[in-house]
Amino acid sequence: MEQKTGKMPEKKYRAGLITATIWKNEYNDKEDNTRVFYTVDIVRNYTKKEDKETKWYKTNSYNQKDLADVLLVTRKANEYIRLKVE
Repeated sequence: MEQKTGKMPEKKYRAGLITATIWKNEYNDKEDNTRVFYTVDIVRNYTKKEDKETKWYKTNSYNQKDLADVLLVTRKANEYIRLKVE
């Protein structure tokens, strides 16, 4: 799920109820050079009625009809990262 570091995501892609969130991460290697890598969270948003109120939730479980949207946002996230890195 989304990271709780307080930082903003680098980019988000949405298709239907599926969201891919791209996070930029940095670390210092042994020579103290700053290195960058990216991680991606892919979630499905859904609603659930609780106490006469509808609330939004996230899950990383997908049904068959979600898979086309999972594929789409995954491809877009991969394309974004590859174009940034290369």
